[in-house]
Amino acid sequence: MSKSMLWSLSLTNEKNKHVLCDEDIVLTWFYSSKKYPGSLRIVRVYDDVNDKTLVLLTNNITWTADTISQLYKARWDVEVFFEYLKQLFKVKTFIGTTPNAVRIQLRTHLYRYYY
Repeated sequence: MSKSMLWSLSLTNEKNKHVLCDEDIVLTWFYSSKKYPGSLRIVRVYDDVNDKTLVLLTNNITWTADTISQLYKARWDVEVFFEYLKQLFKVKTFIGTTPNAVRIQLRTHLYRYYY
């Protein structure tokens, strides 16, 4: 994969020990650069629980690498929680996406599950 590197920063301080590097890239393939001409950011973090290096891709250039890694972790926790709910209540998909629609659908399945 061809990419043009604008800058790369290796982080080694104690506070952000899990952040391995922070890179700002630009897509250089013809169709890719036409579809997204802006810069992207790659943040590599180390997950000590699973002993893996994760590569996080974002278009947010202003936040710190630590903030981006924390947001991805929080989002993953939400995804796991909804997957658990879908398995528990045997829901294939959520019909509505608003908080009220999800709440109604979960209550309906909860009543069916217990009664």
